[in-house]
Amino acid sequence: MKQFKSLVALVLAVMMVLALCGTAFAADTALEVTGLEGATEVKYYKVIDWNDADGWVWAAPYSNDTTTFTDALLEEITGKAAVIGTGTAENPQYPAVAGKITSATANTIAAVSNTSALTGGTLDTTTGKWTASVADKGLYMVVPAGATTGGDYVFNPLFIAANHNSNSTTVDTSSNYQDTTTAMVKKSPITVTKVADKHTFNGFVGNDYANRDTTKPGDTIHFTITTTAPKYASDYTNPVFKVSDQVSTGMKILKNTITVTGAAALTGSGTDYTLTFDDDDPDHFVVALSAAYLAGLTANQQIVIEYDAEVTDAAPYTYNLQDNTVDVNFSNSPSDEEGHGHKHDKTKHWTFSIDASILGDSEYHSSELVKIGVNPDGTEKTKTTTYSNKTDAAPLAGATFQLKQGNTVVREVTTAADGYIHFEGLNVGTYTLIETQAPEGYVKDSGEYTVEITADITVDGATETVGDGCEVTTDVLNGYSVKVTAPGGAEVTSSYTFNAGTLVKDNGVYGDVTTKIANTPGLQLPSTGGIGTTIFYVAGIVLVLGAAAIIIARRKAEQN
Repeated sequence: MKQFKSLVALVLAVMMVLALCGTAFAADTALEVTGLEGATEVKYYKVIDWNDADGWVWAAPYSNDTTTFTDALLEEITGKAAVIGTGTAENPQYPAVAGKITSATANTIAAVSNTSALTGGTLDTTTGKWTASVADKGLYMVVPAGATTGGDYVFNPLFIAANHNSNSTTVDTSSNYQDTTTAMVKKSPITVTKVADKHTFNGFVGNDYANRDTTKPGDTIHFTITTTAPKYASDYTNPVFKVSDQVSTGMKILKNTITVTGAAALTGSGTDYTLTFDDDDPDHFVVALSAAYLAGLTANQQIVIEYDAEVTDAAPYTYNLQDNTVDVNFSNSPSDEEGHGHKHDKTKHWTFSIDASILGDSEYHSSELVKIGVNPDGTEKTKTTTYSNKTDAAPLAGATFQLKQGNTVVREVTTAADGYIHFEGLNVGTYTLIETQAPEGYVKDSGEYTVEITADITVDGATETVGDGCEVTTDVLNGYSVKVTAPGGAEVTSSYTFNAGTLVKDNGVYGDVTTKIANTPGLQLPSTGGIGTTIFYVAGIVLVLGAAAIIIARRKAEQN
């Protein structure tokens, strides 16, 4: 009996010890951070620790700086005095870490160089969830790193508590720091858009998508790039944020039109940002925000870059695509001082040609307009192709044509031996075609032909991958057509259809149909009212007067 009482006393003593030392046998706490889509890595550190002698205390290396990391700040964060909680020995009540972190406090903690990253956390990149199981109670700082390409976010430090009386804690990146304002956020979206929002041609400024997506040489396009520079936490000691813009061959940036503005005032190139051009490519420029400007931001800031570009090159093919790409490079982790994060956008513009090589198939040539000769009886002059023994209408060289819009001559060409009336670098629209000079020995066609170019474009109709895997939404050229209306009203339409950017053949051939403009052999009479007509009138009068003089002379002779 005596031994049994001793055993019971021992068990009770052990139970009392266990009750008093509850923290030593407390269950692990599951930490969970959600909303980390786009993150590629997560590191975490202990900021506040617990010990039974003092309660909540700063963990190293923060405890080394008692000037910055004071008891007052500790109490502000935990919401409790830094002492052991009250309660009975059988049921101790340990204070919870309230986790009150303002953006200023987050910056203070993040500014400390901490090399003691903990291990054991797991990031699920599919769900954007990070989890870790910790035995030590306290406050932890979680530092995610964003994706290097196509990343949508910059992450600032998050703070999560492991409390005595809770087995799990969850924090989402969409939650704010506990400020009176939403100055710095835990998760900043990185966005960039590039649009052609004005298009100047023939003195007219258009603002609709049709005008912006189709161009011709000489047109001026106004581009607007809009992006957002994030408010980086202080653990980003040398952040990078720069915008690189590139226009394609066939466009020229008008350098004196570039402007850079921000919601937080920018003092100009060389101070808050730099504007540089590529020595090897003058149509590529970079706007880089300074580290000092980024550090001085109090919140995410919109940055707007605007400039004009002139369309310079004509299209060598039936249609010519001009891609214009913008790339935003940004720091996506505190240690990133080069800008490994990338975000892109792209605009597309098309010009068109008549009687040109069909892009993608060098063996084919469109033939919407061809100059041919006809015999005096109206039948077409023909030629026989040697290799195919095929007889076609014989083309004529030396005919000069003008393509006009209103009273403006847009293009002028003279046909070569193939007879093609080749015009390049055309925008969509309606034109008038006239022959101004016939080949030697032929009579000029005096009719006016109407040429109408139309394009079917779907705005934001496709998703493309650019750069190192960044997806962007772009416009799509579904097809275009060239309709020629003869002076008598007869219409001929050449239509071209695209599938995923590839020109599609219809029954083995492309969709071009030829309008033949004929010349008849003969002498071209001068225009009515010209000097040639006057000569004929004068000659006729001289002949009449001469005949009259002869008749009068004969009558006088007979009378004598």
